[in-house]
Amino acid sequence: MDKKTIIICGLSIALADSGGEGPPLLFIHGNSGGADSFETQFDLARGAGCRALAVDLPGHGDSSRDPRASEDPRIYTVDYFARFLSVFMEAVGARAPFLVGHSLGGHIALHLAEKMAVRGIMLLGTSPLEDHRDVKAAFFSRK
Repeated sequence: MDKKTIIICGLSIALADSGGEGPPLLFIHGNSGGADSFETQFDLARGAGCRALAVDLPGHGDSSRDPRASEDPRIYTVDYFARFLSVFMEAVGARAPFLVGHSLGGHIALHLAEKMAVRGIMLLGTSPLEDHRDVKAAFFSRK
């Protein structure tokens, strides 16, 4: 998986993008992970004709930290990452993606689906909650 770096929202973001005209498939990693955790799946998606995308979320892998996190690391909420990915997908010209989210990435995928049109969602190792919107309260409260 070859990664490159682009600037999104003023942050240096590492990503792998297979390119191509196929339907976009966005891999969203879990907490403390990175795009590399999907290397095998990325290659399979590319081989199946999808435009495979995997990104190191801000503060993860080879992507830079949001400077506001130095003062308050709690800015990294599920909604923060979903809003970021919405801007990211627009910037790379990938519309109506399939989403694959692992662990925390699954909750991010569910929030992202509320912000943009998606073709489908696959969750892997994502803890169940009665209402996925409760994840922010359950795991990222600002007390």
